[in-house]
Amino acid sequence: EDVAKKLGLETPESAESIVMKAILDGVIGDAQIHHEQKYTSMSIYSSTEPQKVFNKRITFCLQLHNDAVK
Repeated sequence: EDVAKKLGLETPESAESIVMKAILDGVIGDAQIHHEQKYTSMSIYSSTEPQKVFNKRITFCLQLHNDAVK
């Protein structure tokens, strides 16, 4: 609920959908959504190139914004 509120989304399910899309797109690696308990768990970066991971996340966020504005 806090994530949805911070992102200005109407429902926690909307936030869960965005997180799920990020996981499926590989933006957030090694993550799991625990639907019943309402939390997401993930390991620390396993990448040796955190700059590439950060860039991928920023690109995802910008694309998500562009898709939402359409």
